[in-house]
Amino acid sequence: MLWRLRPFVPDDLNGWRVLDVGCNAGFYGFEPARRGASVLGIDVDAHCLDQARWAAGQLGLHSKVEFRQMEVCVLARDSASFDMVGLRGVFYHLRYPMLALDLLAERTRRRLMFQTLTMPGDSVYGPVDNCPIEDRTPLLESGWARMAFIEHRLAEDPTNRWRPTTPGGGDASSERPAHRGAPRP
Repeated sequence: MLWRLRPFVPDDLNGWRVLDVGCNAGFYGFEPARRGASVLGIDVDAHCLDQARWAAGQLGLHSKVEFRQMEVCVLARDSASFDMVGLRGVFYHLRYPMLALDLLAERTRRRLMFQTLTMPGDSVYGPVDNCPIEDRTPLLESGWARMAFIEHRLAEDPTNRWRPTTPGGGDASSERPAHRGAPRP
């Protein structure tokens, strides 16, 4: 997967601050640190963070990478901003995924790299400027993006709360064109 991200990450990251959300054992934070960035990795799992700290030490990156145990929504209380934010394989675990995405977008100065598990398929529903509330049938059509709420667990993981569907599936950070929503008022 790292080779897929290479074209989207500059070779020289000196002076950049990078946030790796759901960093697990730190894998995706180590390459930006090697390229000169100061990296903050956050995760809720203390065991993964212990592994990440160990790996950073083994790689000689302990001065470039910091790991904290925290939820992404805690960033709402923090005004920190980052040049690059990675949100990979976390979205469907979040209790409030859109809030988290909004918080991260507000704190991203240059790049937000988003990747999530999606449903299979390659159909894309055509552009719709407006869908009247009385006629919601287009939302049932193949290719219409939607999110399924998982009430208990999926794949034996109780934190799998959402299953997003993205038309065409795939890796949002490398295979899909950038999408910007409407400007905020």
